[in-house]
Amino acid sequence: MCTCYRGDDPDNGCETCAECTAKYGEAGEVAKNIPFNMPLYQQRVLKEKKELDDKIESLRYYRDSEPFKKVDAAEQKRLIDQLQVMREYSHILAERIINFPSPNET
Repeated sequence: MCTCYRGDDPDNGCETCAECTAKYGEAGEVAKNIPFNMPLYQQRVLKEKKELDDKIESLRYYRDSEPFKKVDAAEQKRLIDQLQVMREYSHILAERIINFPSPNET
């Protein structure tokens, strides 16, 4: 798994990492268009990843906003830490999606 989410720079995350884009891009696209012929547990994982990625995007947008700059430094750090953990969680879900068995294997 890529460790880009562990950097000190909050802008150095998986949305800019070529390795993650290449490896997880497909999982993100699949999560946006959930196939209904998949087993229910796989559909739930795809839905969870899409919802998480939406939350990541919202938090990234907030982090780059003027109101964020007015939040005290300790809370900014907690929010950035939260964003990094959310990215890690998204990576794990992407790994699961990429490794779902094909319909012929189930």
